This record gives sequence, structure tokens and C-alpha cells, in this order.
Amino acid sequence: MNTCRSRNSANEESYHIEYPCPGQPELAERIHRQLNSAGIQANLDKKHGFDHGLFVALKIMFPNADIPCVQLSLLNNLDPEQHIVIGESFHDLGCDNLLVIGSGFSFHNMKQFFAPETIDSTLQNESFDSWLIETCSSSNIDEKDRRLRLINWGKAPAARVSIDCKARVNIGEYLAWRQDARRHQGRRP
Repeated sequence: MNTCRSRNSANEESYHIEYPCPGQPELAERIHRQLNSAGIQANLDKKHGFDHGLFVALKIMFPNADIPCVQLSLLNNLDPEQHIVIGESFHDLGCDNLLVIGSGFSFHNMKQFFAPETIDSTLQNESFDSWLIETCSSSNIDEKDRRLRLINWGKAPAARVSIDCKARVNIGEYLAWRQDARRHQGRRP
């Protein structure tokens, strides 16, 4: 599979990274069928290469590019509940040898990221980060409440400061990953 470049990166070096990992069309077909049966409109694109969301993380984890990969884009509407359904669909695939990676930051407001840090901005970022960690990892929150909190992430403390409206994709990645991660609870690596 070819490496695809996204030309909106501020880092020119990223345009020269190669990660020639093989695709896995059979798994892509299974995921496609599973998503459509879960009510998620999905399309297969056999020509689009892997972008930085895949190769940046995997180049560090698997530098030899010797694992088959399938990249899934987020939904254009970025609906949190639909991304939770996507994660649940991975669980329903029944694959034990499947690694799901949601790449990106929990903080994604690039205007604020490059602005001078202030006490107020630090407190806001820490507030959202603490909420996200608690929501995702607390054993005191049952799965129904966790799901509701994640669906309504925009109401969390400083959520709209930490994640601008253009960058909700990272929350979407997390929501899909989080629901898939549930299948590993109680297991040791």
C-alpha cells in the first residue's frame, strides 16, 4: 500500500517518510460488512494510501513495516455515538489478533497550542485532561454512564478550549478505540 501525504502538516520531514506496510483487503472487507450491518455507512477505497495517522505511530512501533494494516477514516459528521458504534463493531469482528490504534492528541486546539502558555490555559487543559482520564479509566463509572459522558464530551470542563470545532476527529478516534479496548478488560498482555 502506498504512503499518502497530507499537505497540511507543518513538518516538511513528514512528506518524506516511507512506510510500505502491506494492506489486508480481506479484513477491510470484513470491517466494511460489519460497519454496514451496524448501521454505519462505510465505503471501501482501494486506491487511497495510508496517511500520517497510521504511519507516524506504526513506524515507531513496527519500524520494518511488516504487519498488514487497514486504515479507517472517521465519519465526516464526527458524531460521538456513531464512533462508539464503530468501536463496538471491532469487538463484534471476533478477531483476537487485532490491534486498533486511535492516533492523535487529547488536546487539539492548534491556535492555543502555539500561543504563549498562561496559567489559565494550563488550568483549562488540565481540567479537560483530568475529566477525560477519569471518564475513560475510573472503575467508579459504569459503562452506561461512561458512554453518556463520552457522547456528551463537549460539555466537559474546558472541552471546547482543548478541542476546537475543527479537531473533534481526535475524540472520534478515541471513542472508537475505547469501545474496542473493552474486549481486553481483565486480560494481561
